[in-house]
Amino acid sequence: MSTSMIIRNQPPLRYIRYGDLNIGSIISGLDYSVDGLCGNKPFVNASFHFSEAIAYAIDEVNKNKEILPNVTLGFVILDDCMKETTATIQRSESTDNKTCSASGIDAEFCDEDFDILPSYDVVGVIGCLRSSSSSSASMVLGPAQLPLVSFTSTSEILNNKELYPYFMRVVPSDNSLVDAQVALIRHFGWSYISVVYDEGTFGENAFQALRTKLASLEKVCIATSHQIFQKSRYEDFVRIMADLELHKNARVVISYTDPPSVLQLLKASHAQGTAGTFIWMSNESWKAALGDTNDEDLIRAAAGCLVFGFQALVSPPYNKHVLRMTPSNNQNPWFTRFWELTFKCSVTDPACISAHKVESLPGATTFTYANNAYEAVLTYAHGIQALVNSKCPNATGQDIKQCITGPDLLQTMRKLKFHGPTGEIEFDQTGSILPSVDYRGLNITPVAIFYSGKGKMFYLRNVSFEHIDQRGFVDGVPESVCSKPCRSGQFIIAKEVVCCWECRSCRANEILVNDFTDCFLCPLLEWPDPQTNFTICEAIAPDYPQGSDPVVILCQILAAVGVALVVMVTMTLVRYRNASVIKASGRELSCLQLLAILLGYLTMPVLTVKPSNQVCSGSFFLYCLSFTWVYAPLLVK
Repeated sequence: MSTSMIIRNQPPLRYIRYGDLNIGSIISGLDYSVDGLCGNKPFVNASFHFSEAIAYAIDEVNKNKEILPNVTLGFVILDDCMKETTATIQRSESTDNKTCSASGIDAEFCDEDFDILPSYDVVGVIGCLRSSSSSSASMVLGPAQLPLVSFTSTSEILNNKELYPYFMRVVPSDNSLVDAQVALIRHFGWSYISVVYDEGTFGENAFQALRTKLASLEKVCIATSHQIFQKSRYEDFVRIMADLELHKNARVVISYTDPPSVLQLLKASHAQGTAGTFIWMSNESWKAALGDTNDEDLIRAAAGCLVFGFQALVSPPYNKHVLRMTPSNNQNPWFTRFWELTFKCSVTDPACISAHKVESLPGATTFTYANNAYEAVLTYAHGIQALVNSKCPNATGQDIKQCITGPDLLQTMRKLKFHGPTGEIEFDQTGSILPSVDYRGLNITPVAIFYSGKGKMFYLRNVSFEHIDQRGFVDGVPESVCSKPCRSGQFIIAKEVVCCWECRSCRANEILVNDFTDCFLCPLLEWPDPQTNFTICEAIAPDYPQGSDPVVILCQILAAVGVALVVMVTMTLVRYRNASVIKASGRELSCLQLLAILLGYLTMPVLTVKPSNQVCSGSFFLYCLSFTWVYAPLLVK
């Protein structure tokens, strides 16, 4: 007994070319539809590249006589339209490829072309663009024992071999992406960031991984985070940008978003007037979304962003192939649809083809995933060849199907090691490779490389922030902090978020205690030590006149002159002691006054001696005695 699955209004675009062995692929071509399985327009400019890159790679393998020389590879490329449910349907397999009439189904209930879900004889599948679509597809393909190799899905959850035993990828997981972002955050000293992320496996798991990584760092926190849903409207993106503006001290905004969300975010940023305010740390989707856009508003809003992703550069051979494409010589339905929408004509009209060139298509020559798609195809090609060589070396053509099973092919591919366009390809135990991660600017210029295996970052060139608003720059790097460090002598008043605080000054005779959160009064004769950032009270060093000080020397000279004058006056007084004038002034009292003045001058050297209890007591006694002996006789007189 056989059954057929009836699906109304299936995705209309399929690209099929059968061979001895066929590789299936589910890519994203058309845009998301809330109500149906697919929209009607490309989800980004030149989305035909995702399907064409796979077809081109398979053609290149077929031309290579060193790989599967007696086998022709074919392909079946379907569209998931950026939707998980569509992806699941496209990966559903049926044992019999029936038509309505053969299934005995009343024609009233099905359309001959698109109602019966077709089945395809494939050895494995390449896809999907979105991690959430790869997740749903793996749930179907795993029980069917069909490998799924992705060249764009990066979610860490896909490494779970209990849930996704047949999943592999030729790109690093989100953990490598997050590690690279955290490394750059630490390098620039950013401590206050915001996050926007899409719903689904990729966005949610990447955000969770980021939170885990940031939790291990000291005083690095998330200002605000927003989840973007596939049903989100433009007004929702405007609200997100408004909230980011409220937390504008968090100038770094990390984005885990798909291309449609990227475009909406940038449009909202331009509308809010925040272009140049934020440093966007984005994923590969930003390259796919912006492509070869000429929209100055989007370019201005995205200027200065840092794109984090696996090493993927434009492929010159693939670009050369694209530049030769026309609707006449290429059967890619997504290419034809994009041609018609861009030039607003129908390819059934010869003038529609002759009057236009592929170079005029937005994003025609900026696709950066061609090499990765090629490596996904090479993974299957080398895996099939290794399996055939070991199990049925004499088989050719369609006979090879008899010795290829999903489990054997999966195990063979995981043991592969070959050279691809981006370098040496080798898989770990989860079926992922561990290449380096690029940081790129908007013009897809590499600025740094992070080697995920070693956890090290190497710079190719200086990162430029010339397109970012210059406020808050320190040594040419914009700040992204909630609160700046307190100045010396200030204590911290903590807020709810650990990287946010207020600064208040202690009094002059107080030190900072309890990790700079409180003040404490220094004991008597002690003072805060600036060398310890005002955290320790130190004894106040005695400050007294030194004998070598110029002022002290001058005072000593004047005191010596004063002593000499006192001696001269005393000698004069003694010589003329019987004079009537001297007798009238009171000889005894005058002598006492001269002695007091002499004591005053003799006190001067005592004041320059290092202070001690005895010295201080002696100088105080002499000062008081001389003062008394000078003025007491005057009172008596």
